[in-house]
Amino acid sequence: KCKAKVDQVDFHGYTALHSAVNREYLDIIGLLLFYGARSDIRNNFGRTAWDLAAIKSVEVKQVFRKYQHLQTAHKYLLKSFLSFSLLERLLSVVWF
Repeated sequence: KCKAKVDQVDFHGYTALHSAVNREYLDIIGLLLFYGARSDIRNNFGRTAWDLAAIKSVEVKQVFRKYQHLQTAHKYLLKSFLSFSLLERLLSVVWF
């Protein structure tokens, strides 16, 4: 609602997602990923939040996998919707 930048970085290049992963705050990780935080941003040490998650607990990895699947499904649905919408517009031009 406030249009906060979830991917803003600090002096060390850490995003909120990097910090949440480091501290293993599962709920915060989930919220950040749900609201579109990118897990591929590299900090000043060359590590992404996904890299950090890979060396953390099983629960952290599970949260990442869950949202990775949701993001993939969302992209597929959005692509399908846009394709259908475009097809619908093309057909309306042809048929009407």
